[in-house]
Amino acid sequence: MSSIDRGWVVCVLLGFLLAGSAPAQQAKKKGPKKENIKGSGTIQDLGPGWVLVADKDEKKLYIKAPQRVEEFSYVAKADSSWLRPGMIVSFTSRFKAVKKNGQVVKAIQPLRELAVVTPTKENPIGAKPEKRLGGRDLFAPASETAKKKKPAGPAYDVVGRLVKFRGGKMTIACGRYEVQADLTEGAKISVKIADVRWVRQGDRVSFQGWYYPQQPDRIVAKTMTIEAIEPLAGLKKSTPKNKKKKRTGAKKPTARSAKKQTAKKQDGSD
Repeated sequence: MSSIDRGWVVCVLLGFLLAGSAPAQQAKKKGPKKENIKGSGTIQDLGPGWVLVADKDEKKLYIKAPQRVEEFSYVAKADSSWLRPGMIVSFTSRFKAVKKNGQVVKAIQPLRELAVVTPTKENPIGAKPEKRLGGRDLFAPASETAKKKKPAGPAYDVVGRLVKFRGGKMTIACGRYEVQADLTEGAKISVKIADVRWVRQGDRVSFQGWYYPQQPDRIVAKTMTIEAIEPLAGLKKSTPKNKKKKRTGAKKPTARSAKKQTAKKQDGSD
């Protein structure tokens, strides 16, 4: 066999070897087959990064929660007593300037609705006009203009950190601005946050994800929503049972004091 023939044979053999190894390499890259799943159930327990769920057939599923805030949400209704400084709130309102520098503004009307949210890239902390209408932008540097009455400015969508809340009055940090707003009594407060601290046993959960056929009860969620079955509320202040109430009015005479008064009357008559 000539050197040319040998070279041709070697090339053919190498081609077969490479062609045979390609599917094996692809199989290694793919790994075990994954099955998609979509389901719902109730929360039984939870830990760092996972939740234990019972589906409609009472089957227990261990679900790994999504890592991105856009893929997980906890939804609930809340009472105003649940609000705490540090929470991120969102609402829409028209505003008026409280200070001349324009960095302190207040909602013109008390709020009937408020949302507690987790800021995202699409919905960051800040304020933006709901619609671009006429009127001065309260969240922009003041400009020197003629002192004339202008039409009401646009309503703003505000996302900010609750700094102070007392007696229905809120102070909110919104970037370099301070926003003040009042809550009406019985205001509707909605919650949609990427936080499991408030999740309770019995809350409803819906999810989409995948699992390995060998472990059908171990699920990795791509998206997950947990809905509270009861409204969130703050702790009510209770009066200690042992604390005595202050007496009002005249004290009732005791048997001993009644005897003393009778003896004094008898001495006076003598």
